[in-house]
Amino acid sequence: MKLRNIYRECYGTASIDKILPSIITKSIWDFFKTQILLKNNSLLSYKHIFDLKLEDNYLVLNYQQETPDFEIRSKTNVKVDKLPLAHRIWIIDNGKSFIMMLPTDY
Repeated sequence: MKLRNIYRECYGTASIDKILPSIITKSIWDFFKTQILLKNNSLLSYKHIFDLKLEDNYLVLNYQQETPDFEIRSKTNVKVDKLPLAHRIWIIDNGKSFIMMLPTDY
């Protein structure tokens, strides 16, 4: 399998900028780059799915991808009072960059 270049540009759609607080966006990107790309590079799908949850006022990321079936749960150190309305976030690998978006942006 071809290894992905983890140093590609990372973008967010206008919906992400509008709905997600920057602390949550940064937390998702940090997790994606350190826990997914660096550790599981050869096993990755083009679509990465993050379900956001709140546990004891801390952000919890539930990561999954479609193929191959793969899941990780991570409780972050990001303290938040409430989650945005969108609880599911996608990161799409278009071959040139990574784009964070809402499923409705696709």
